[in-house]
Amino acid sequence: MNKTWTDARIRSFVISALRGARWPHKFECINAAYVADGVNPKTGRKCKLHRCSACKKTFPKGKIQADHIKPVVSEEGFRTWDLYIERMFCGPDGFQALCLNCHADKTLIERFKIKPSQLPSLKALVAFRKMKASAQIKKLRQHKLPEGKNGAEREQIYRKHIKF
Repeated sequence: MNKTWTDARIRSFVISALRGARWPHKFECINAAYVADGVNPKTGRKCKLHRCSACKKTFPKGKIQADHIKPVVSEEGFRTWDLYIERMFCGPDGFQALCLNCHADKTLIERFKIKPSQLPSLKALVAFRKMKASAQIKKLRQHKLPEGKNGAEREQIYRKHIKF
């Protein structure tokens, strides 16, 4: 299998390699979020608990991630490799410890450029998009909405319904 190395593929490869780098400040951030020894609720085993900067709940180390406070890719999009690398490999004050859910939420808010108050609607829309056509039609019927002729119409109808 011979895949052509397009500019997009090269960029994706480089970004993946950079994201996989073991930058010490990321680990410092996680270690700084340590609050106590405890028990992993899933396994019942002893673990170190870390506090999420957003929701303030405690989680085992595997459920906490180092998040860049300032997005690596700015709102304007990718600019230069120098800027990307500068933001990717920031100092310890450039990271915060977030649980998996808070990190996913923050990422969605940044990626889709929405307000935090719009997050539930976005999640509902994403879930609706992932449904099979029959499940989408069933959902629309539950809300006494027209079925639409195709996926794009169903999405528009649902989008208006959830006011997104």
